[in-house]
Amino acid sequence: MDSASEKKVTLDGLDLILKKTDGPKTFIQAIRSLRRLDMDHNRRVPDENTGNSFDGKGKDMGRHATKITIEGDILGEGAHETIGELRKKYLKGKPVELVSKLSLEYGINKVIIEELSINSVKGRPYSFQYALRLVEYIES
Repeated sequence: MDSASEKKVTLDGLDLILKKTDGPKTFIQAIRSLRRLDMDHNRRVPDENTGNSFDGKGKDMGRHATKITIEGDILGEGAHETIGELRKKYLKGKPVELVSKLSLEYGINKVIIEELSINSVKGRPYSFQYALRLVEYIES
């Protein structure tokens, strides 16, 4: 998904799209941007061999938990703190709130951070790339 179409993406209150300046001088202190936001949203249907007395096709049985991939960049002096916040959310292993245009369209409010990958950019002390794999949290 094009990051320009996403005005706001937050993970448990942490803005993943942000441009922070120091005021009128417009010196950029921090940038958080998305390179990728994808969803894997599949329906569950029974095996075709099981058959069905109505029309021989499988009945729609709902859907699997949606998987979401987010990749982005974090730049600026506060980058280490932002990375620390992401790590804390991941290590908790508890559901967190996800807010984005795409998640709202599908009615996804909470997710579990299944994987977190963080890489520093060589030669740039305040520059990181990250990847998150999220799974929709479905209360039982």
